[in-house]
Amino acid sequence: MDRCIVIGRGYNYATSFELALKLKELTYVMATSYSSADFRHGPIVTVEPGLPAILPGQLLALHLALSKGLNPDVPRGLQKVTRTL
Repeated sequence: MDRCIVIGRGYNYATSFELALKLKELTYVMATSYSSADFRHGPIVTVEPGLPAILPGQLLALHLALSKGLNPDVPRGLQKVTRTL
């Protein structure tokens, strides 16, 4: 998988953004988040055979990173500790 769409509604709308971010950070998959209501008004045309929609997301991101031989605890370009002044 090199791209996917994450759909959420209500409380899970925010979760869909978090999942899309995790997929980008850990697996370098181009993931895009949409509200399920908004998705029906245009972006749905991007769906084609082989395009996944996902749940549960964190487990998918973990296992996809591991299957690609990537270390999910050390994603490139991401600091686990943010220093503020």
